[in-house]
Amino acid sequence: MKTSWNSAEDYALQSIPVRAQIIYLRGIRRYMDYKTGISGGVKRRISLTMLAEISEETINRQLIKPTKNMIRESIKQLKKIGLIERIPDKDYLIFFLPLADTNESVSNNYNTTTTQLQHTISNIQNSANNIENTNSYDENKNNRNTTTTHPVPDNCNTHQESGIQDSYLYIEKIEKEKPKSKPTTVFKPPTEDEVNDYAKERGLNIPGFFHHYKTVGWVVGKYKTPMKSWKSAASGWSSRQYKHNNNQRGGNNAGISNEEWKSTDF
Repeated sequence: MKTSWNSAEDYALQSIPVRAQIIYLRGIRRYMDYKTGISGGVKRRISLTMLAEISEETINRQLIKPTKNMIRESIKQLKKIGLIERIPDKDYLIFFLPLADTNESVSNNYNTTTTQLQHTISNIQNSANNIENTNSYDENKNNRNTTTTHPVPDNCNTHQESGIQDSYLYIEKIEKEKPKSKPTTVFKPPTEDEVNDYAKERGLNIPGFFHHYKTVGWVVGKYKTPMKSWKSAASGWSSRQYKHNNNQRGGNNAGISNEEWKSTDF
């Protein structure tokens, strides 16, 4: 059995995990009816077990089989980007493939495979150039407000569920939805007055806290990890001081060792 897919499907597949790609191409797209664009049902049953079997992988010589919940999550990813639409049925898994070609000649005439592949490669290269140009604008501080748009034909249809216009705007949509990286915070050692004020405000008992950490260079733990929050460290110091005082009241002369005082990372 031969299977071909168009550039719109190829664009969408690039943004999802490999397991979801395999499920779409080998488990759903492969058995699509080219007359209706529907896959699954009575003629060719699709089940979660079947989809799990075709997406098995071997890691360190151990066969890993996805769970049904993992397969359901992959189906949600395919639905979210507009590759499939679930057709309600109480007995079978049935999907409509809105981005797939539904011309019967595509299934029978394989002489067009080379032309389709060249067209797909050309579109991918053009998209890569557009992404590179967009990234170069982002790196230039003087052009941060400049955006790159992709050409959209007049006859471009919008998929109702995903809101993607025949995948021409797909890459632009993904770029805009990328999460922004959080700015890294640099630890600033406090002054002795800041420590004393914080301890007074929170009612903390932290004798020797400031001078200890100032001496060791504001690092914590046996691996001398740089401190992230001196306020959290102060709270921990106060808690250990409270425990130490209680142990002494209870007759435990050992109290807390020096290593316990330094064991908590902040």
